[in-house]
Amino acid sequence: MIINDVRGRRYQPKGLTLMAYAAGVKRHKLSMISRVTNQGKTRWMIIDEVFNNDKLVEFFEAMIKETNK
Repeated sequence: MIINDVRGRRYQPKGLTLMAYAAGVKRHKLSMISRVTNQGKTRWMIIDEVFNNDKLVEFFEAMIKETNK
C-alpha cells in the first residue's frame, strides 16, 4: 500500500521545533443541528450565526412544514 497523503505532514531538520503559521487566516465558526427520523431520513441545518432559541424554533418550524400529518 502506497500512502501519498501529505496533509498535516511537515519536514523539519532534527533538533529544531516545527512551526506552522497561517498568516492572515481568519477562523469561522459554524454550528449544525440535525435529526434522524424512525425511517432513517436525516435533516440538518447549518448555522453561520449564533445558535440561539430563534434558530431552534426556525428548525422546528421547517420540520413541521415537511410532515404529512
